[in-house]
Amino acid sequence: MTATNIIVGLLLFPLSALAQTDASLYSFYDDFEDNDISDWEERCAGGVWYASGGCVRGNTGTSPACLAAPCTATMDCVVSTRAMGTHAFGLLVRLDENDNGIIAYVSPDADVARIRLVESGSLGETLASTGGAFPSGVWYELELSCDGPSIHFTIDVPSTSDHWEFSAVDPSPHEGVAGLNMGDEDNAYWDWFELVSISASGDGFQCGIAVDDDLVGESSGDDDLAFEAGEEIELSIELRNITEEPLTNVFAVLQSLDPDLTVTDNYEDYPDLSPDETGWCLEDFGVEADPSTPDGEHELLLTIFADGGFQEQEGVILPTGCGITCDVESESTAWYMSVYGGAPWGNNWHISSERNHTPDGLYSFKCGDTGSGDYDDMLYCIVSSPIFNVPRDAELTFWMWIDAQMVRGSDAEAYDGGLVAFDLFGPVHILEPTGGYPFEIVEDTTGPFEPGTSVFSGTYGWQQVIVLIPDSLCGPQKLMFFFGSDAAGTREGWYVDDILLSGPTGVEEDEAGPSDFIPLSISAVPSPFDLSTTLLLYGVSATGADIRVFDCVGRLVWTDQISPAESQSELQILWDATDSDGHRLPPGVYFASCSSGGQASTVRLVILE
Repeated sequence: MTATNIIVGLLLFPLSALAQTDASLYSFYDDFEDNDISDWEERCAGGVWYASGGCVRGNTGTSPACLAAPCTATMDCVVSTRAMGTHAFGLLVRLDENDNGIIAYVSPDADVARIRLVESGSLGETLASTGGAFPSGVWYELELSCDGPSIHFTIDVPSTSDHWEFSAVDPSPHEGVAGLNMGDEDNAYWDWFELVSISASGDGFQCGIAVDDDLVGESSGDDDLAFEAGEEIELSIELRNITEEPLTNVFAVLQSLDPDLTVTDNYEDYPDLSPDETGWCLEDFGVEADPSTPDGEHELLLTIFADGGFQEQEGVILPTGCGITCDVESESTAWYMSVYGGAPWGNNWHISSERNHTPDGLYSFKCGDTGSGDYDDMLYCIVSSPIFNVPRDAELTFWMWIDAQMVRGSDAEAYDGGLVAFDLFGPVHILEPTGGYPFEIVEDTTGPFEPGTSVFSGTYGWQQVIVLIPDSLCGPQKLMFFFGSDAAGTREGWYVDDILLSGPTGVEEDEAGPSDFIPLSISAVPSPFDLSTTLLLYGVSATGADIRVFDCVGRLVWTDQISPAESQSELQILWDATDSDGHRLPPGVYFASCSSGGQASTVRLVILE
């Protein structure tokens, strides 16, 4: 396998499906059939806890009353239970010795479910909530998963087929015990409890992967480094020993937790690994995708063995498909929006109907308040894609509209702004758009970006951004849009829409078939410029187009009109930096806007001295 094929990174994930395998390696389970909870520990507010009839039962007039399980829980874990109650009943994670942690509960009498902080044994901030017609007197199946700062709560009612799920961000993730919680309950029930600690045995390994899908050896594919339906790949998995002991005679067994994937070669040896040392498997594993495999994330389980009885299990996410597309109209629900980096930063990403680029569409991603409201101070937040495959010779395009705080009187410095990056395997890799980012963060920033960080900022309307992806970044990745703001001064925010990452042949068309639609775009070459620039127009409709140039405070300084007879899909317009009366305009920042066929696009222009 060549060096260009190697992609290294952390691939740990919470898996409720792990309960299908030998749970004694990594999990704790209590079905309460012995009616004995004497080894469980009462925590936080007072409550009456007892076991009878094969269930844990509890009642309290305060909140939160907690019962911690007699087992060790790592920071990253999945806890689940079957429970019934009236006011507030649920699950507890990350409760430390000072009674600080996280609870997630359902309240049928209030028709709400919440994820909340516990602070010194008392109820703290609500991190996330959802409303719904939660039925009373029925059994609920609850699952709470923790992965770093990410918290996800899943609620199922088997008797009614009701289902809810929502997520939150833990502002201060830490290790702690897990268990049950209730608040102001007359008589709540828990039928069983299970805890799965991710990266058991002391967080022993990190995993990285490399995919080979050529026609050489045991692989069979199109050699674009993207694992697709019908292909068989040679899969190389790297391990990094993050225990404090050397590991000798290391080997691993790979199994699929997804019926669409078959592991064709499941056993491989590894070199001996000293603490903090990395090593690839000596030969490749084999994995085959059924021809009907849907694009998306698939789950594998790697069990690692070494001398001295060492055993470790790691979850591996392996995506199938080539590229990704999202118009924020229907595919956007799989994208994740959250704070990045925890306290003191905030998150304003959401799906907005205020502005949209998709023809006949309604929505886009926005970092800012609802409607046309301004974003908050002290943001550091992301909207992140599912894991997907980046093929060879890939190109990323997206459309953006931005109004972010720049330095007054400067055409290159900003206080707030956004950038695009990959963030899955190792450190964040900032992607460089063609033409570069137009602004840099100021030296005396109070925001999250380092001084000198290149960002999108300023004020301009819809424009297309193009990023050429180097082959060194091929393979599984996550695409992330970051936005950051400092402690003072806000604007409307950043909208992102019509995201497409594809290889030379593009992402497969949907069932509606290919479209002849060409999005409207305007660009300028050169810019900055001295005497004149050429405005390049693409996607001008047969109805003609209007071109307008504004100065930095929004005054209209120049217009031009393209008649229907002149319309073409590609046009070039020379602008000599004069106003509509033919007078030379002073140096500075201007914005050229083109509108045609119900679309609009804007480009930023800079006239030099």
